[in-house]
Amino acid sequence: MKQFIIYILLFYSLIGQAQIQHAGLPVGKMKSSPRALSSNDVPTIIEMPAIDSSAITYDSFNKTLKFAYPFVVDLSPNNCGQWTTNSDGIKIWQVTIRSEGASSLNIIFDHFNLPQDAKLFVYNDDMTQVIGAFTADNNKAAGTLPTLPVCGDEIVIEYQEPVSADFEGEINISRVNHDYTDIFVRMKTGYFGDAEACENDITCFSNALYQKIMRSTVKLLIDGSELMSGTLINNTAEDGTPYILTSAHGFENHNYSAKNTLFIFNYQVPQCYSDIEGTCEQSVAGGTVVAYSPKTTGQALDFALIKLSTSPPTAYLPYYAGWSRSSSSPSASFCVHHPQGDVKKISFDDDGLNIKTLSANSIIYYPSGHWNVSRWDDGVTEGGSSGSGLFNPQGQLIGALSAGSSNCSYPKNDYFFRFDLAWDAFPDSTRQLAYWLDPKNTDSQSLGGYESKEVGQTQRLSHITDSSEVTVVNDGNSGNIAGNNAIGINRFVEKYENSKTIKILGLYFVAAEGYPNSVVKTTVWSGSYLPETEVYSDTLLVKQWVYSSLISGTGDIGGTQAKDSLNMQENFIIFPSPIEINEDYFVGFEVDNSQQDYPFGLVLSHICSNDNAFYYDTDWHSYQDLSGYNKSTSLWIDPIVMQCDSSASVNSTNKNNFKIYPNPIANGELLTIEYNDLSSLIQIYDLSGRQYTAKVISYTSTQVQLNVDHLSSGVYILVMEKERILLQKL
Repeated sequence: MKQFIIYILLFYSLIGQAQIQHAGLPVGKMKSSPRALSSNDVPTIIEMPAIDSSAITYDSFNKTLKFAYPFVVDLSPNNCGQWTTNSDGIKIWQVTIRSEGASSLNIIFDHFNLPQDAKLFVYNDDMTQVIGAFTADNNKAAGTLPTLPVCGDEIVIEYQEPVSADFEGEINISRVNHDYTDIFVRMKTGYFGDAEACENDITCFSNALYQKIMRSTVKLLIDGSELMSGTLINNTAEDGTPYILTSAHGFENHNYSAKNTLFIFNYQVPQCYSDIEGTCEQSVAGGTVVAYSPKTTGQALDFALIKLSTSPPTAYLPYYAGWSRSSSSPSASFCVHHPQGDVKKISFDDDGLNIKTLSANSIIYYPSGHWNVSRWDDGVTEGGSSGSGLFNPQGQLIGALSAGSSNCSYPKNDYFFRFDLAWDAFPDSTRQLAYWLDPKNTDSQSLGGYESKEVGQTQRLSHITDSSEVTVVNDGNSGNIAGNNAIGINRFVEKYENSKTIKILGLYFVAAEGYPNSVVKTTVWSGSYLPETEVYSDTLLVKQWVYSSLISGTGDIGGTQAKDSLNMQENFIIFPSPIEINEDYFVGFEVDNSQQDYPFGLVLSHICSNDNAFYYDTDWHSYQDLSGYNKSTSLWIDPIVMQCDSSASVNSTNKNNFKIYPNPIANGELLTIEYNDLSSLIQIYDLSGRQYTAKVISYTSTQVQLNVDHLSSGVYILVMEKERILLQKL
């Protein structure tokens, strides 16, 4: 007999089930080693049929951007692909999916449940783009996983599983989405640069309010086929419940389900460098539409409120926007959005708003239910802007975009549903915002924005400023002095002075060049003037690059000289656990200079910069010591740093919120957990910190059943989002 004895311990901050990609390499990627698959093991190729061109529609008025045709499939290791076992005892399954003529492909798993130490990758045929590894940390109670697009018309899905895995992984592909646009012909990773020329990069505005709203605006990838915008929104409990406000019409063809939606945070250019694409590696996968307004004549308000599957991690610096229920037009307004799926933009209307009745696609919406921007003064909206927030001058949400006619040559006539009507115009809790955004029944007319205490203590540090002159130092012969080169430098770091106890959560870095096949080692050192002690290192698979075509003859970005090999892309790494430091520290990379086929190099600044960068040959040196260069230098490596607060209190939770049974439990029985909200990931650890993956047998929003027969007798910690429960198995 096995018994689980429950003790409630404490609230605990977790990364959760954001779509973080973890360390690891696909076997198809490893150029310097044998492929590990025998030569006769050619992966099965699954061909998609020709797309039905009559099903491709585009409505420029409703402002969503439909870019992909969905194929419904049923593909798993049980019915396609080939298995092999490599010399390390890892079982490997690969399958290739091809859809002729696609600019990109993305897939949706309707079953995704991996054991510990298993890894899954998705990459294109020539491996110029690789996403993954996805691991057991990406398991969700709902068992689904949507993925980002991968460029090209052929992709490989590769699954690696240890022979000693606790159980066989469950993976099943239910959807293949064929991108029929030509966007990926020009760009390698997304929709960067596709917005019209009159749009404004929001990072170019230093206004503190805009910078906060920027952190609340997200890009939505719905079922791998449509793009929209949305806003992370506060509620009167101010408890960080992760609600996204957007428009309902984007989910109309998806049964008003968000379980296969990716919510991408912080996709914006770094600072005001509009030639450098921001990272799209910060995302949360899946959510639940808790309230929406269906498209019914005379009643449609077009709002949708989505609860994310998990809270965005602290490293994303999430900000929950405030709101106003006022029915009066503000003196001015602004909109933050992702036009054409591009990096985040901001548009301004310096005049008051009109109240109008929207009529579109043979539907007459709720009477006087929309704010109308008669003319934008700066910027516009486009396809992909649907669902984006409209804000008053105080930065409070007053609506979101439903439809409109605006473009750069005609910046007029956009419609945003009215937040005050969406609040409680209908009594049903699934048709209003009040039930969800006012859980304390305050009847508040307005609410300010919110960020958690942890987020308030966290910031992205950088030695690069808007006035820095960022540069590529690569003469084409010796290589990049902050990357692969032929001059003997293979380690480089950026120094950050520090006198407090901090935790480093992750890193941003901006690359001057590099290919997805580049492999580098991320490092963190402590020390005083020079690096002394390496406190962290991990292998990093470089991915998601954008080709930039213009530099100057001296390597400065933004010139007129073509250089096809130059890639400029902001990247993001989140550490598996925070790195605590109480002295000066150095963050950087180590490269393999024999890997010249796949060079890697960072953007740096040597104009009016402090002497922050150091390199290593036989010892550590300032870049001022580098012969032929001799300049004060800053590398574009930005740590995400949290200030430690020793006074932080620990809250307890109420065990009566949970029911866990049977107790005792015998082999063959299922462990049942009941709770009022089981949308969060359930994780099991032993007291040494090793994680175990429980096999989900059945799942609803209030009950989950787990098979735990593989657990030995002992004490385990059950973790559910912010709650820890101590379990004992006898």
